[in-house]
Amino acid sequence: IEQDRTKSVECAYKHFSELTEKYGDDSGAATILMINLVDNKKDQGRLGVEYKEVTDQLRGKVRNANLVYEWFDFHHETKQKGQWRNLSKLVVNPKVAEAFKDMKFFSKMPNGTVTSWQRGTIRTNCMDNLDRTNVVQTLFARRSLILQLGLAQRLEMNGAHILETP
Repeated sequence: IEQDRTKSVECAYKHFSELTEKYGDDSGAATILMINLVDNKKDQGRLGVEYKEVTDQLRGKVRNANLVYEWFDFHHETKQKGQWRNLSKLVVNPKVAEAFKDMKFFSKMPNGTVTSWQRGTIRTNCMDNLDRTNVVQTLFARRSLILQLGLAQRLEMNGAHILETP
């Protein structure tokens, strides 16, 4: 975190531009879904606010990028035993679900024909522990697999426990 946000904005602009170039479709368009998993208090909260403000500053400025930011306080949502089901709040959030579906996935037939192009990526971050990032990335990986298998209707939670569904 810089006192002068200019350097942070420059670095974030470069990073998101690179992601957009790497994951963009034929027209160069890409969705970058940023899931911020830091706590919503103290130093982590300050960092999360800064991250959101930098992202807000860049929205509409990174060429061909649909920047979608979601702050999900992982510890707050899962701190009590048995509260893993609260992870469903993230995956069914309309903004997150729409961005996820917009990204699609890469698929190639055995003969080399590409049938689907991925057009975005999910960027998760946390401060002190990869476990949060791995849990969230795994949830989206499972959901991506379900889409690839052509079973999109199975993505609907309908009140089910997140760990008992794709």
